[in-house]
Amino acid sequence: MTTSTSAVTTPSPSRVARPPRQVVALYLFLWFFLIAALAYPLLDIAKRAFIIDGHFSLSALKLLFQDPYLVQSLANSLQLAVTVTAVTTIISLPIALLLTRHSFRGRKLVLLLLNAPLLLPPFIGVLGLRQLLGRFGSFNLLLLNLGIVSHPPDWLKTGNASSVGALQVLHLYPILVGQLMSALRAQPRSLTESARSVGASSWSIIRSITIPLCLPSLVSGASLVFISSFTDLGTPLLFEYRSTIPVVIFNMLTDRNENAVGYALIIAVGCLSGLFFWLGGRGLGREKVGRSVRIGVGEHLQPISSWIRFLLVPLMLLVTLLSVVPHLGILLLALSRGWFFTVLPTTWTVQNLISIFKHPLTLRGLSNSIALALVS
Repeated sequence: MTTSTSAVTTPSPSRVARPPRQVVALYLFLWFFLIAALAYPLLDIAKRAFIIDGHFSLSALKLLFQDPYLVQSLANSLQLAVTVTAVTTIISLPIALLLTRHSFRGRKLVLLLLNAPLLLPPFIGVLGLRQLLGRFGSFNLLLLNLGIVSHPPDWLKTGNASSVGALQVLHLYPILVGQLMSALRAQPRSLTESARSVGASSWSIIRSITIPLCLPSLVSGASLVFISSFTDLGTPLLFEYRSTIPVVIFNMLTDRNENAVGYALIIAVGCLSGLFFWLGGRGLGREKVGRSVRIGVGEHLQPISSWIRFLLVPLMLLVTLLSVVPHLGILLLALSRGWFFTVLPTTWTVQNLISIFKHPLTLRGLSNSIALALVS
């Protein structure tokens, strides 16, 4: 009986088959489309910012650092974004750890409501929040009716950065929680088991193993939160907090006379956002660390200790429910026929929702939004 063997050869780099021309053509077309879609708007903005009276000038860019109001607005936006990012990180890390590592009563509810804040942009949530927590909103009217307070407190102070920051935190923290949960689920359980076998405490494991391994995802998610807060227009606008860069840009670009400073601000904000995004994605060697944690195993839930159950879980449920309050206000407004100086609407109706699909203006807007979303 004879056997024949056939050598398996690997093609040399010069012998590797080239992709078909159609693939190359599609590849080049996609690159051309992406470059054109990015380059044309940027060149147009640069032209409006630096070409003044037909001549190249940096006067608009210099004014950014000379005008005290613009400098203060930039400082306000940076301070707001840094604060929102810090608070979001402090809130998101323990929530992600609890949801990924432990089982407890209410966990499914938190997972269900976690992404609810992302269903609506934060500035739309302001409308529902005012109806519930405004000066004469449902909550204050309830306190007045119960005799708990004699004068309604102002929970949502207009022209104040704290109200803007609180709403941004409640809207953006699910982004960071999702990033952290993905990183935590990918971490190998053998590392924590080995650490426990040599007597390491839970806090030592979190500090020495868990956080360093998920640090790239933490920084990446935090950079997205920072950019979202830094470039948010609607929330500061509705809260009358106008000394921020997005609101200043909006006012300049909607002015009758075209203002080159507004376009220079767009370039400055774009450069700052790009810098922070690059630092978040590359600054900590995301790719290198990311590959090291992809050998993890699936979700493994452990029983929760008593102090965590009575301290952290209620706080997490409170944050989750607070993040849904704006959406609850919008829902009640949509279902109400009359709601004025009462805790709840006096009459209810679904006609408001039905009219969306009957009125030509709302129907056109809805169809345009769905079409744009599908194309994107």
